[in-house]
Amino acid sequence: MQRYNPQRTVTSILCCKCGVLIEPNPGNVCGECFTEELGHSGEIPAMLVLHHCRNCERYHIPPKKWVYCEPESLDLLKLCMQRIKVKDAKITDGSFIWTESHSRRLQVRVLVDRDTETATVRQEATVEYVLQNLQCKDCERLMAEKTWCAIVQIRQRAEGRRTLLYLEQLILTQNAHRGATDFKMRRNGMDFYFSDKNAANRFVAFIECTLPVKKGRTEKLVSEDTHTGERFSKASYVLDIPPISKEDLICLPKSIAHQLGTSRFLLCLRVRKNIHLVDCETPRKVEVPGLQYWKTPFVALLSKSRLCSFVVRDIEDEWEAAVTKTVYVVPEENVDSQEIATRTSIPLCVGDCVLGYSLTHLNTQNDALEEMREDRVPDVVLVKKKPLGKKQDRRLWRLKRLQNGDEAGCQDTEMFMEEIEEDKELRSSVGIVPNEEVLELWERGEEVASSIPVSELMERFSSTMNIDG
Repeated sequence: MQRYNPQRTVTSILCCKCGVLIEPNPGNVCGECFTEELGHSGEIPAMLVLHHCRNCERYHIPPKKWVYCEPESLDLLKLCMQRIKVKDAKITDGSFIWTESHSRRLQVRVLVDRDTETATVRQEATVEYVLQNLQCKDCERLMAEKTWCAIVQIRQRAEGRRTLLYLEQLILTQNAHRGATDFKMRRNGMDFYFSDKNAANRFVAFIECTLPVKKGRTEKLVSEDTHTGERFSKASYVLDIPPISKEDLICLPKSIAHQLGTSRFLLCLRVRKNIHLVDCETPRKVEVPGLQYWKTPFVALLSKSRLCSFVVRDIEDEWEAAVTKTVYVVPEENVDSQEIATRTSIPLCVGDCVLGYSLTHLNTQNDALEEMREDRVPDVVLVKKKPLGKKQDRRLWRLKRLQNGDEAGCQDTEMFMEEIEEDKELRSSVGIVPNEEVLELWERGEEVASSIPVSELMERFSSTMNIDG
């Protein structure tokens, strides 16, 4: 008798979607229909929109955030995958598919794992991102009337503005204006525009740490959204620099001179965080802190542009122990005129040419000078020996400026460049760059006089090129 051996048969059913014979499963659908259902259920979108600002090259992260990402970078991939919202699934991997840069399309291949009742389904899909231009708020302010939200106005209200030129060099060397969106040169100062008030505050703090300034701040409401409570206002900072520059003559009020322990006439040595002064008759040097200066401000009686040349005719008290001496000088352009006596601590010899200020026929409005008796006002105040050699018309170097312009003939700029040539400490804090036209002539063998050692200039030029490179 033959033994019955039953064979197991697989029952087939029809897919409830397409009618294909399949093995029974909890969903009663075939694999293709299941994958199609997963893709069309809104879990993995086939196309998304990515907003991009073409001015600053940043991408928008709703609702208000903007970030900068390099093309096909990990940050951009992370941003794209965050835009894919899946339910009851997990994105396990993603990568870019190469596209033409001008196509304004990004394609990302993603792997999504989804747990079903019987198994885990891994699905691979391609999501295409369409880059649409959307101007960010910062660029919108720059392109519209609301181009800035903070302005810093630096002013030196004086005849000369060499202290302002020094500040400009410090701003350039320290790159303190890196947050500024615009810059404008004014007649007696500079204006810096910022789209971020925090950047403006940092810039103001830098100026306050550099020079003794008087700060004024105002804020104006431009617009207000009553529904969202958003306000847009513009802040204005006015920073006043003391109207004093190097080698300016100052006539102090009697109270300030008594407080400092000096005579009424002083010369400005330099303006830094404090104002450094020296007595015109004695070598006594004093410092005036910025806070003290703005409590009782004083101005320059005469600026450096009013210096005159004198010739030393005679010197009294020539013994070596004498610090202050009486010197008799005559104007260089009229050596046959009457000798003028003055007191100075500058070491001089008969026949020397010296620069100084003539107060004989001075016509100026200065309260400190008007309250002095005429017999206490010196006829001449000597400043320094006249530099030897003629004035340089061509230099191997030039100053780096915030705004390029034809200022070669500007008197303040020329005097400031002469101060740089005379003061090595000042040279270390300014931006010296090559003057290409004159440097090319010098390399061809043409003689070009230089008050700064050529070796020092070449070292500065090489370091500048390394930094720029």
